Amino acid sequence: MKHRRSLLALLLALLLVLSMTGCAEKPQSQPEPPSTTATGEFPPNTEDISKPGTKTEFALAYLPEHGFNPFSCTSLTNRTVFSLLYEGLFTVTGDLRAEPVLCANFSVSEDQMTYRLKIAPNITFSDGSPLTASDVVYSLNSAKLSDFYAARLEHISYVSADDDRTLTIWLDEPYENLPLVLDIPVVKSSTRDDQIPIGSGPYAVRKETEGISLVRNADWWQHGAPAVDVPVITMAAQTTAIEIRDAFEFGEIDLVCIDPNSSNTAGYHCNYEVWDCTTTNMQYLGFNLASNIFAGDELRCAVTYAINRTQIVKELMGGYAVPTSIPCVPSSPYYDNSLAEEYDYDPEQFRSALQSSGVSTKNDPGIFLVCSEDPGKVKIAQYIARELEGYGLYLKVNALDYKSYVKALKANQFDVYYGEVKLTANFDLSCFYDPDSALNVGYATDLSLAEQCLDALENSGNYHTLFANVMRDGAICPILFKEYAVYMSRGTVEYLAPAVDNVLHLAGGRTLADANVPYDSQASAPDNSTDEP
Repeated sequence: MKHRRSLLALLLALLLVLSMTGCAEKPQSQPEPPSTTATGEFPPNTEDISKPGTKTEFALAYLPEHGFNPFSCTSLTNRTVFSLLYEGLFTVTGDLRAEPVLCANFSVSEDQMTYRLKIAPNITFSDGSPLTASDVVYSLNSAKLSDFYAARLEHISYVSADDDRTLTIWLDEPYENLPLVLDIPVVKSSTRDDQIPIGSGPYAVRKETEGISLVRNADWWQHGAPAVDVPVITMAAQTTAIEIRDAFEFGEIDLVCIDPNSSNTAGYHCNYEVWDCTTTNMQYLGFNLASNIFAGDELRCAVTYAINRTQIVKELMGGYAVPTSIPCVPSSPYYDNSLAEEYDYDPEQFRSALQSSGVSTKNDPGIFLVCSEDPGKVKIAQYIARELEGYGLYLKVNALDYKSYVKALKANQFDVYYGEVKLTANFDLSCFYDPDSALNVGYATDLSLAEQCLDALENSGNYHTLFANVMRDGAICPILFKEYAVYMSRGTVEYLAPAVDNVLHLAGGRTLADANVPYDSQASAPDNSTDEP
């Protein structure tokens, strides 16, 4: 098996959380957008599928120090603006499906190791220059070199432009649903190192005497209006979460996307509309398989039955998360409801497993590791520890600062830990089992499961087997997937369908099936001597 590239150590970071809720009222029902169809060469939508509000002015916040480079910016505030500046070949919707955007159609070779994609016609960047396949190749190669996107593209061995509108992607492993990881912003060639690369979205950045604004691109290639459709969007520079909150509550800005459970998020106490935004950020328990407590499969795998995930989401996450007992978001097509029910909350099963295991920790509690810089996760760890103690399994919560937490993980100085990881939309779990991965801790290496992860990438029909074997192995125990919240001034828009990393998304009527065409002739494999774009 090919060893996979180590994930960044930052994926071990626990995103800072603090349970808090606003006084928002969620829309009781959201109108469905009219459906449109597109086939063949993907002519732009001829029907306005958006239902914008009546506002003629609109304002957003941004953090100047984070910039607007999609390959390096990690600020959720600034990435919200990316929805208006950049477009990708695909976007990943809230139900974790790939939706074609710049891609008119694509075909896949029989061995699923070569993808050929056709770019939609007549697309221009915001500066008026044409968007070509070479720009897409440049953007994908730039993403491979970035910290933000590199891990998801590790199986792409080479990308080339065949002509102005056609590109080919060669892979080192069979891949059934590659579009799920191709929601990467496309920028104009040679601009990847710019603070504000040039994109093809409905707006462009305009530098003002002080600060910036967003100007509507009158030549935007799509005929349907974007979610926000005003001539100029005012950009309000902020420095802290409290400043952003105050600007929103006083009506200076109209939309914010936040992680309600982040410790640096300010509480919102005004009247607004709110949409949930799906993420693939999974919080989970990880076990030390060499632990005197959890070395046995029976007890380790039974911990899932002791955890009332619904209660955790309600009481400690303010409802901004979805509980899950398998490593998959419930809205995903890969989710298996019957399998999830098999591993859901069942106290009697845990009691039985604990009794038959013969494990006793009353006089020698196990170490439950959690990052102290994440107060929300400390609360969840303490909650779980209290629940387990109620059954007779004693664990001592050891909350360490981030640096010490990572050091303890790497040294396997724990019996169980509470962690978080941002997975891809196809739920590749090899980061837990590959020996080269930074998330492989607690002697969890399992080459068989790592191979099964590759099998699932090749054929999604293998996900049931993968998830079932992950739960039987018990090295990880999924708890929940976080959700972000999109707060918006009332009456700004009538319909919004926030997508993963694409907050201002409107359902476009095209599906993956609309863009999938039979594979044409096989191209010759290129000389893969360099990854430089």
